[in-house]
Amino acid sequence: MRKQFLALLIIFMLLGACAPLPQTGLAAIPGTANPAEITPNFIEARQGDLWLRVLSPQQNSTVNSETVDVSGQATAGTVVKINQTELLVPPDQFFRYTVTLEPGANTIEISAENADGNRVSVVLMVNYQP
Repeated sequence: MRKQFLALLIIFMLLGACAPLPQTGLAAIPGTANPAEITPNFIEARQGDLWLRVLSPQQNSTVNSETVDVSGQATAGTVVKINQTELLVPPDQFFRYTVTLEPGANTIEISAENADGNRVSVVLMVNYQP
């Protein structure tokens, strides 16, 4: 009986480790347990195997700091360009870059390009109010 239990436990653990994670773009609001209360937390662009997910800043956000961290995820090995600065996406697929803002409305263009020349992009508007 104990061997059967251990075998089932191992099978369930393996199945859980192999299950793909959902990529819905939605997350539960912190402090709530109600799955109906969800909010989008990223912007995503895709083309075939190439993808780009911008985690921050949020679209049309207003900040009171002269700089903002642009962070996100993209296919490992692609080149992410934030305005005119290029970054190579590491194997963990996360990137971050600090952008200096001008007072008022700022446009931040984030793009990802793979070795095949495929390109996806996201354009964010961020308002800086000193």
